[in-house]
Amino acid sequence: MKATTFGEGSNLTTNYIIKMLGLSECADTLVGDELRRGISGGQKKRATIGEMLVGLARCFFMDDISTGLDSSTTYEIVKFLQQMTHLMDLNMVMSLLQPSPETLELFDDIILLCEGQLVYHGPQENAIDCFQMMGFRCPNRKNVDDFLQEVTSKMDQRQYWIGDENMYQYWPVENIAEFFYSSYLPRLAANKMTNNRGNDREIKTNTNHNISRWNILKACFSREVLLLKKKTPHFIYSRLYK
Repeated sequence: MKATTFGEGSNLTTNYIIKMLGLSECADTLVGDELRRGISGGQKKRATIGEMLVGLARCFFMDDISTGLDSSTTYEIVKFLQQMTHLMDLNMVMSLLQPSPETLELFDDIILLCEGQLVYHGPQENAIDCFQMMGFRCPNRKNVDDFLQEVTSKMDQRQYWIGDENMYQYWPVENIAEFFYSSYLPRLAANKMTNNRGNDREIKTNTNHNISRWNILKACFSREVLLLKKKTPHFIYSRLYK
């Protein structure tokens, strides 16, 4: 990770990320491969996360980062990623294997996929409400993540039905996805528009641009001059032998 950053400030950021990911004890150890002994599998996964974080990316996709980690370590890593996302205005899409309820609460939105269908996408605190509108309730002592995985299963769905037992019919994944798109998704969009309506006056400006047209012209002109200079042999020679 240190090899991908430059400057004293970047090194401080790198050292902080190494500490937060629990990699301080193996910071100067080779990662290793099939022929060379190195760090463990869980440490490799955390090192990969850290390598992405010290870059300049604004969007991250992380698949099953909790493999090889205990629930406490997973919670600390996800909490750090949540804070970093909010402070730096980043976007992160992450999949976890059976996260704890405390870890699930750290997410702003959740995406629930089943049999290749999108059955829910929205704020994690609204997921229970979506399925309750279909007639399924999460028991008080039931973990939300377990409920979301079982409510779409034909074997476990019946136990969450809150209506008349004789009126119960299995909701296939196709019907759940159709209900989400046709009924619940428009409701989410309407609530979001209502909540944002009060901030319209704050975000409106008197001009269409944040800077003046003269500054835009100077920036575009400087860019074109730089592009022309890069095409000259003198510029290429000076860059190669500087």
